[in-house]
Amino acid sequence: MKAILAGVCLLALPVWAQDGAAQSMMFDGRTTRISTFLSDPKFRQLTEWRLDLRLHDFAVSNKVQDLVTMAGYVLYVPANSKKLFFLNWVEPSADSCSVDLEGRTDVLLRLQRRWNPAKGNWPYTIEMWNAVGGGYSLAVCSAGSKPTVSVATNDANDRFTIGGSAFGGDNARWCKGGVGFVRIYPTAMALGTQPPRNGPDQDETLLRLEFEGDPFDWGPFGLETAVEGPLAFANSKVYAPYAETSISEYSANAGATISLDAGASQATAGDGAIASYQWELVQGPGPMEFTANDGAQIAVQATAFGTYLIRLTITDRNGQQASKNVKVGVVPVFANGSVDFSKIPNGELIEFLIGPQVRDGVTPWKWHDQIRRERGDYFGRQARIPPGSVALGGTITVTNGSKIVDGVGTDFLAVFPDCNKATNEDSIIIHYPLSGGGAGLVNYPIASCQSKTRLTLGTPYTKSTKSAVSFGKVGLHEEEFWVERINYYDQALVQYGNYYRTGLDTYLEYARQMADAWWRYARIDEGRLPPEEAERSLVPRRISMTGLILRAVDGRPEMWPFLKSYVDQAWTVWQDRSPVDAKYDYRKVNQFWYGVREPAYVQLYAAQLAKVHPDAAVRQALKDRVLDMALNMWTRIQYPDGSWRWWLNPDSDSWDVYGRGMAEQPFQIGLGLEAMIATYRLTNNPTVLNTILKSVDHLYSSTAFGKPCRGPFYVSFTNLCMTGCTWCDGGNCTKCSDTTSNDLKRETRALNNLNLHAYGFAYEMTRETRYLTAGDDLFSATFGAGVGPGADSLMGLADTDDKQYNQSFRTASSYLGWRAMSTRSVQ
Repeated sequence: MKAILAGVCLLALPVWAQDGAAQSMMFDGRTTRISTFLSDPKFRQLTEWRLDLRLHDFAVSNKVQDLVTMAGYVLYVPANSKKLFFLNWVEPSADSCSVDLEGRTDVLLRLQRRWNPAKGNWPYTIEMWNAVGGGYSLAVCSAGSKPTVSVATNDANDRFTIGGSAFGGDNARWCKGGVGFVRIYPTAMALGTQPPRNGPDQDETLLRLEFEGDPFDWGPFGLETAVEGPLAFANSKVYAPYAETSISEYSANAGATISLDAGASQATAGDGAIASYQWELVQGPGPMEFTANDGAQIAVQATAFGTYLIRLTITDRNGQQASKNVKVGVVPVFANGSVDFSKIPNGELIEFLIGPQVRDGVTPWKWHDQIRRERGDYFGRQARIPPGSVALGGTITVTNGSKIVDGVGTDFLAVFPDCNKATNEDSIIIHYPLSGGGAGLVNYPIASCQSKTRLTLGTPYTKSTKSAVSFGKVGLHEEEFWVERINYYDQALVQYGNYYRTGLDTYLEYARQMADAWWRYARIDEGRLPPEEAERSLVPRRISMTGLILRAVDGRPEMWPFLKSYVDQAWTVWQDRSPVDAKYDYRKVNQFWYGVREPAYVQLYAAQLAKVHPDAAVRQALKDRVLDMALNMWTRIQYPDGSWRWWLNPDSDSWDVYGRGMAEQPFQIGLGLEAMIATYRLTNNPTVLNTILKSVDHLYSSTAFGKPCRGPFYVSFTNLCMTGCTWCDGGNCTKCSDTTSNDLKRETRALNNLNLHAYGFAYEMTRETRYLTAGDDLFSATFGAGVGPGADSLMGLADTDDKQYNQSFRTASSYLGWRAMSTRSVQ
């Protein structure tokens, strides 16, 4: 059996003991629990933490057993041993840190990292108690090397597992025994302080998996927990009734039968019986059919798109009650499982913006939607607020051309405490008046602070002749992380995609939350910031534009003026540069200005507004604009082989990415194809379609998408690296071969997902199987992880961090959607 435990859990149906009591989870065989919360910056900044767990019915195995794996650190039992070691991915030796399990049948364990003021270091300790009756032992392990970070690092080892190895596969290190609970906290405890058996203590909990009295099984930092293998349960006292269901949040096709089971519910301790079950539809977009509403097992059906809230109420023989809500998302689909947007409000507009979607239809990668949901849950629950500009006390005086800033009522030394250090990365936000009214916003680095009332900028101030202005502070790292990692490639768009693929309003709230955060962001300021200032701070690749457009469609019409003005400004800067460069004429020049990425984004956003903007005149003007650009720039300068190449900086003597040479960046061509596909869907122009197909042909057959690396190179110059280069960053070019390292292959394949969607579109348009073959090959190389045609287990890109998650699902899911649409008639 398999279950996914997340913020709102999909729980496995447990096997209950005859007396109705149950709570300890027994692991027997291949059982893995995986959580990625360790990569959260809040966890990485912890100076101390502790992990508590209960282990019982432990059995000696003839294989290595990983009891707990945490960011590369392991509580580990060697084969045929009863010693529990703490180590960092190395085999134990005679002097390794360990505690003895010999003679123990039921123990409480604590692994923690805490500050030792006497030695000035951060030792790890293992403590063990008999769950009942003493038996305390202690092992003090090696000291931590860095007192300012936890053991977690921001790489593939950021995993927490219990009862199995971190990555599964052939590494069969499975725990034999039972685990009653796992709890992780952001603080340490005094040595000898025994963890409570039932229920977590009142500290802030980073992760909580309870199988002894707590039915909620999740922690606030989020987790995706997969359980595989048979489960059995030992008896344990239950103190109060609670309602439990086989699912807590579920997505189904319209008309499908959904089974709900309340057999895991508990009556009051000592009673052992539930007198009645009551199910009711609390709310939903339409009616829902119930096979019954008063049994432990029922089935429901619904057809209208959206979220249905069902409530289970149990009553025991003592008259005590407990309730639980179940969310069911319903999605209208075609026979093959692809979403039928015609039955969704504003469906035509939404499909145009997020691309075709597929739930579980004609695809060899049916797990793709599940990963998309799990990661969407994780990133959605983090709910980071954009940093923006924090208003500070006092006013400042600064003049054009000067680096000196003088303050009145300020305390620069307190506000910017690192400004005189070699590691200083402080920056100051200056709010200045614009001619004609309004306010601008600009960020300047700080070179040094002379006093509470004087500082020196890193570059001269050039924005306003008026001297008295207000100021604020922005955390550069925090802002960069919010824009460049969490939202890069548009997380609001991806969460909207999750909503329309599942019907669950959980993802709608995540999408709205992210889009609204963008709207409030200081560099947009709810549309009050002038478009030239917004575009200067948020160039097209850095803004969640499609997510904002979706939010405007989704009940925020006040966004339309800003969205239009931003696209107009970006068009001026990146496409039609004649307003800023009188000599530039995109109908005559033979290169994109500064490469393909920003013009591609602008073309895409303009095409999207041309489809969904509420003003018909605006739509028509934008439609004319994007078609003219497609025909007179994109099509005209495409090389005969289907590629787009450009002189990134022809006057430079540098050989780096932006140096001399005719450059091609195939991974970025996917952005251009996204824009051109939107243009074609808007205009049905055959020349645009031919341009798209030529590019797709080139990407697979003429670049390094071929084997063995099966991925594009980052960038290549015709006078430096020839066709076949798989990883070229300026002058460093690596040819792909069968002996190329797996790390390089992974890096190369990670770029596939920006292009994948275009293969599905090409197949939908032509039904030529070569596009399907190429697309399936690249999808498997990027996401297959051993599943799907040609997969070789090197990649599982969907299970990754924010930026790659957004990148993967804004495009790769579209490939599956086009693929399903194309194969609908033949499956």
